[in-house]
Amino acid sequence: MTPKETSDLLGLIATVDNRLVDDATVYHWAEILADLSYADCRTAVVEHRRTSADYLQPIHVRRLAERLDRDRRRAVREAREAEQQRALEAQPRTDRRAEIAAGIRELLRERGYPGDPSKLHPRRDYWDRKRRAYERMRGAEPNPAYAGPPPEGGHPMPTVDGDAP
Repeated sequence: MTPKETSDLLGLIATVDNRLVDDATVYHWAEILADLSYADCRTAVVEHRRTSADYLQPIHVRRLAERLDRDRRRAVREAREAEQQRALEAQPRTDRRAEIAAGIRELLRERGYPGDPSKLHPRRDYWDRKRRAYERMRGAEPNPAYAGPPPEGGHPMPTVDGDAP
């Protein structure tokens, strides 16, 4: 923002809160708000007056103007991403899984890995053992020696020869 725009902004602010605006005030506000646009700062002043009774300081203008700029950039980015997504969705899809798998097999052969690429996973043995244990558990049959839960008082204790219960 230029010093002229800062002077205009401070004139707008002074109409509401009757602050005194001199050259030093304009200089310092211009220094603080130099990287912001006049339109964003003006909108920030109006927004602050609409939503707050606090005495307006440069930090208030700066925060609101940065938020406005951030929201505008986000809206532009989201619109661009939505357009890119629509363009992607409009393209016909092809199944390239077989082509990719062939490329991986070829790359592995070039690098000297023999056999099935799925066996190269570092934890393959672990997951194979887990799968086999799960399949055994799914195919398991009930224990024929299981007699059900214990009786109410518990199972009787066995006696040793010669001892009377």
